Amino acid sequence: MYAGFNVSSGTFHNVHLDKDFGYSTVVLFDPVHETQDDDTIVRYFCFPRLGVAIGLRVGDVIIFNAREYHCSSSMSVDRQVFAFAGYVKTAHVGGNDTKVTLTQCQHDINEYMNTKQNVGEREEE
Repeated sequence: MYAGFNVSSGTFHNVHLDKDFGYSTVVLFDPVHETQDDDTIVRYFCFPRLGVAIGLRVGDVIIFNAREYHCSSSMSVDRQVFAFAGYVKTAHVGGNDTKVTLTQCQHDINEYMNTKQNVGEREEE
């Protein structure tokens, strides 16, 4: 579902928006620490324009519109917690538009491949 991924630890992100992203997902995980029955908030994910701050625990998943201003705090615990982010850049989605004209290089490659395919079909006959 996602075209890009990012894994980070011990980082924070200033307020920003991602104009070229669609919906994004962030998952927090700790490969060492046992997380069952652990309600410790390890990071805050915020939407300042909306006045919303969400306390995230290890194992929490947040799916959000990356075109809304957002930021995240640094970790609030003395252990290594990872944040895994998945996203789709709108350029990837829009890149499948068949109305977009080919560059000269793409056109040449297409012609070459069509010629090779036709030659192979003739050899089989």
